[in-house]
Amino acid sequence: MNFFTPDLYVRLNSADDVVVDKAAKEWSNANEAYIKHLDQLFVKLPPNVKAVAFFDQFHDAKILSQRYVASSRVYWRSEHEDPMPMVEHFEIVAKNADSLLFLTYVLQPRNKERRPVLQHIRHEREGSVAFPFLVGETYWLYDEMTINPEWAEWYRAVLDFENKVQPQLEHRILLSDGAELVIDFMDVFFTVLPLKVVCENFDEVYG
Repeated sequence: MNFFTPDLYVRLNSADDVVVDKAAKEWSNANEAYIKHLDQLFVKLPPNVKAVAFFDQFHDAKILSQRYVASSRVYWRSEHEDPMPMVEHFEIVAKNADSLLFLTYVLQPRNKERRPVLQHIRHEREGSVAFPFLVGETYWLYDEMTINPEWAEWYRAVLDFENKVQPQLEHRILLSDGAELVIDFMDVFFTVLPLKVVCENFDEVYG
């Protein structure tokens, strides 16, 4: 995380009021900086990604599932060209107060010269004291969307459809157990489904 860092989050939850007050000011500055960052990215982001980047109801959503999917589908740019690399996906299902949230990321193509397209980073406090505040259930704390320049050359060479190259996208999500998801992706499909549409007594049935 570049704006809403794990260290800053830990200090916000300190038992020391002086530490909390200082962290709160830093958090306010980080929030303003991130809003400015998103405003600068707005014109560069595809519509699907904008819907995720500007959605303000992820915070404290309960993570119901995380699933990596190795797709067997192969795409061709034309019938005369070599097949495209296999497309992989990462899926998240979460629940906030009144909706189910479904996110399906189309991951960047794998390349041994690049970092992994999907990372789980475990954060710890100083002195190797475990970071997590919650054990068991996992919640979405904060997230950051950005354009990752690392992928520009590879993406342009492999996935340039008629010279219309999408930006190289990165989504970082800080979870309540101290894990940080780093997702390098090409596109994301996002659906919000009201719980009443799913089941009138969803919480009683599914918890």
